[in-house]
Amino acid sequence: MADEGIRRGLSPEEAHYQARLRFGDVESTKESYRDQRGLPAFDAIGQDLRYAFRGIRRSPGCATVAILSLAIGIGARMSADALASRGQLPASAPRGN
Repeated sequence: MADEGIRRGLSPEEAHYQARLRFGDVESTKESYRDQRGLPAFDAIGQDLRYAFRGIRRSPGCATVAILSLAIGIGARMSADALASRGQLPASAPRGN
């Protein structure tokens, strides 16, 4: 595009300026290209993980409590399921309709 302006008699600086105006904002063009390429779902997951790790670095105490709470809850549920499947945990009778 700048070559056209130079051929029309514009100075190289003015031709580049006019080409940028016609082409649009470089950053928005880069962003739209990034949105089109790859898999947007994986890009979103990557952004979420980066955000999560930033939060963990900012407040490690809160993150530790949240992670431990999830671990205890998941462990308790798995233990109860394992005991129930072995018959060591009384299961309630199914309710009739």
